[in-house]
Amino acid sequence: MRSFSGWISLNRYFCVVGAVAVLALANPALAAEKPPIAPDQDTPLVVQSRVSAVLSFSARALAEELDREVPRRLASFDDQLTTCGHRRGFFRRQVDIQCFVTGYVERTGPVYLRAEGNRLVAEIKLEGSVYGQGARGLARLVHGVAQGAMNLFVEAKPRLTRDWTVELNMAQSYRWTEPPMLRIFGRDIPIAQRVEPQIRAQSRRVEGEVAAKMRAIDVRRKAETAWRHAFTPVQIADNVWLRMTPQSVAFAGLHSTSDVLEGAIEFSGPVETDFGGTAPAINPTPLPQLGSDVTDPGHFEFLVPLTLSYQVLREVIQPVASQAFNATVKDIDVYPSNGRLVIGLQFDTPPAGVDATSDGWVYMIAQLKPDAAGHAVVLDGAQLLAGAPNPTTLDISKIFDAAQQKVLADYKPQYDAVLQQANAKLTRDLGNGFRSHGSFTSASVDKVALLKDGIEVVVRAAGTLRVVYTP
Repeated sequence: MRSFSGWISLNRYFCVVGAVAVLALANPALAAEKPPIAPDQDTPLVVQSRVSAVLSFSARALAEELDREVPRRLASFDDQLTTCGHRRGFFRRQVDIQCFVTGYVERTGPVYLRAEGNRLVAEIKLEGSVYGQGARGLARLVHGVAQGAMNLFVEAKPRLTRDWTVELNMAQSYRWTEPPMLRIFGRDIPIAQRVEPQIRAQSRRVEGEVAAKMRAIDVRRKAETAWRHAFTPVQIADNVWLRMTPQSVAFAGLHSTSDVLEGAIEFSGPVETDFGGTAPAINPTPLPQLGSDVTDPGHFEFLVPLTLSYQVLREVIQPVASQAFNATVKDIDVYPSNGRLVIGLQFDTPPAGVDATSDGWVYMIAQLKPDAAGHAVVLDGAQLLAGAPNPTTLDISKIFDAAQQKVLADYKPQYDAVLQQANAKLTRDLGNGFRSHGSFTSASVDKVALLKDGIEVVVRAAGTLRVVYTP
């Protein structure tokens, strides 16, 4: 028998529904017989659940590493012979003017790295200076200087494969903010095409640095650590433990928040509510292949039992039962019988018109079940196993009202305490950059079991549970 005081959300009451004041006629052959004691079977509290492992990486920290490793001067080009202009020769024939071009391209600020949606974007501000001089003859006396500025962009869209490797869909682009113009022989000659090959070469270098940094993150190793954490039993209250057995893992996609890039990995499997001073350890299985079926990342559920003592109901029923029947009640009995709650009253002198056993017992029955919304437990089909007394003088609803008030007074404070303990236990430091964050958003009655020693109301608690890695 599980002994635990749990919670019920919203209306956590026993509600008496149905026409309890309208008494059904019982079969005379059964009216004077005691219903058999037949409790429900005590079953494990297991529910399928999901835990989200969020791996967070700071775009700012990656940018700082790139800034340290990408040199200030990205490219230099010396004495490159190129065509820098044209002139007319004899017979109006066009003659190319050859020039030697020297110069450099360097960055003028830090490497900016930001997260946008499911991608990383690196931006580098560049400036360059180019000096050109004629290569032959009188052209050697002609020279010019050009300066320009541009923004270089490298975009990466990280993707996890089924074998946990990181693939990057890289793309590069640049935008001149001040195109370089070389003035020779009295004309402006655009030379952007002369320096762009060097810029493309350097952008590929930045691509390689970004790819190396993403590989160094080692998502698989961090996912394996989070996977092992998911197997560790969690104590949510005194002598109450949650044990998850993850069975599958799927990738829930990348997204960005401010300068943080996050990848959510969802673990799915059964969660069992266990009781005792300690919880049996579960040996972690190897990290499986990565799946892609993710429906609700981090939606966490577990079952919590609220146990109601039959003795508590006996104590509150006796005084109101005497009033309801207008007769002295000598003894009370409350017990389960084939899925129904039985309330027995023993009289020295049974009320007139009510069938009783030979030793003066009269029995009432009702079925306990969750209401349609799962917000409360209701008593359905309440009836008196007796003949038809005068309904104006017999009102058994007071008996159930008294039980409701006693349950509320005894268990509401304990429910609040358990809720606070669970929230505190599920949010904690796991070490090595890992931390769990848990919170509960709702609770509903999942089922009601009439066990041998008490009524067990099983509440399904729902919320979110994430294992977060932040380097």
